[in-house]
Amino acid sequence: MKKISILLFALLTLTSISQASPIPLDIKKVVAFIYYPDNPTNTSPNGTGFLVITPSANDTNKVFGYLVTARHVLRPSTNNWLPSVFVRLNRRDGTSEKILLPLVTNGPNKNVFTHDDPTVDVAIVPFFPKPFTNYDALFLPLSFVTSEEDFKSLDIHEGSDVFFTGMFVRHLGDKRNTPITRFGKVALIGDEKIDWITGKTDLYLMEANSYPGNSGSPVFFQIGSERANGSIVLSGGPNIRLAGVMSGCYNDIQPIQTVSVSTNQYVTPNLGISGVVPAYKIKDILSSQELKQKRGE
Repeated sequence: MKKISILLFALLTLTSISQASPIPLDIKKVVAFIYYPDNPTNTSPNGTGFLVITPSANDTNKVFGYLVTARHVLRPSTNNWLPSVFVRLNRRDGTSEKILLPLVTNGPNKNVFTHDDPTVDVAIVPFFPKPFTNYDALFLPLSFVTSEEDFKSLDIHEGSDVFFTGMFVRHLGDKRNTPITRFGKVALIGDEKIDWITGKTDLYLMEANSYPGNSGSPVFFQIGSERANGSIVLSGGPNIRLAGVMSGCYNDIQPIQTVSVSTNQYVTPNLGISGVVPAYKIKDILSSQELKQKRGE
């Protein structure tokens, strides 16, 4: 796979923010919508994925593209992976296309890769549609994926700005993907595993609502920026880095007042706190021996 300059975010794009826009508009081009194949003629929207690219360790002219999403988007039940999904990408002609992506979880043709820790809600699938120049999409360079060591150098802490962009099921876009962007703050970065649906696991918590369809969205730290007089002033260095993968939100359970009903009914309001799988878990998977062998490294 030859390196194509159009696939990579220019550093200027990711480190420059105009006064008119809080985030680079091209950031949405890394997002893909994931649909379930209900039957041969119908699909249903279910989640979000995003594109990441990594260079070959052996050949500077080669790169490898991947679709990253939350594992539960591809494995909606604990025992069954979907046999395939459709990945909806925008095209340069103003339309979009649903690309069939078979999912193989074992054997020599395996293309679904997860973390050694079964509580990590991330799945990665090799994905590089051709000819890529037909698509209005971009791959996020691996250099913008944060590592555990980045926190001290980037001064990431509770209160840091974050945002995510992904599927809004109430408005998908008739002709093209139209990702929604939501903003918030880091609520917790701790040194202990956090209780989650999959069990205790490594998560960042962010103060920002997420809803069905947001699962698998890329979450970004917005670092080193200050607002003054309605503008954004950069304090130097890259200001947008991948924080991780949106996994879901915390819900509360509250009883509903009922009359002449023998059983309790409940609602589950969103608490406004979302769980984000740290981006360094993506690096763990991409650097695994299994994927290195697939790349011939």
